[in-house]
Amino acid sequence: MHESPDFQRHRLSQVVVPYDKKDLFYFDVSITPEYPDDDPAAEETRLKWLEQWLDTRGMCSSGFEILKRRPFEFLEDNPARYDLRYEVRCRTEPVG
Repeated sequence: MHESPDFQRHRLSQVVVPYDKKDLFYFDVSITPEYPDDDPAAEETRLKWLEQWLDTRGMCSSGFEILKRRPFEFLEDNPARYDLRYEVRCRTEPVG
């Protein structure tokens, strides 16, 4: 089971909806030797995880946009000790 892609997604990432910001959410990830920060294939995998999280949670049916990708700040609340935080917003549905 530990080789399952779904297990890796659960082990290395999470989606967080902050209570004080209604227009965005966070996608937090861990950097590992298998999924390094500077690897385009690892980044593609992380974005697939994000899509899977959103599908599972029924979020962003019209897609999403990443507003910012950054490392966690030193004193930022991060009990799971993730390495990167993506600030993400759902796209609004097209009018008409």
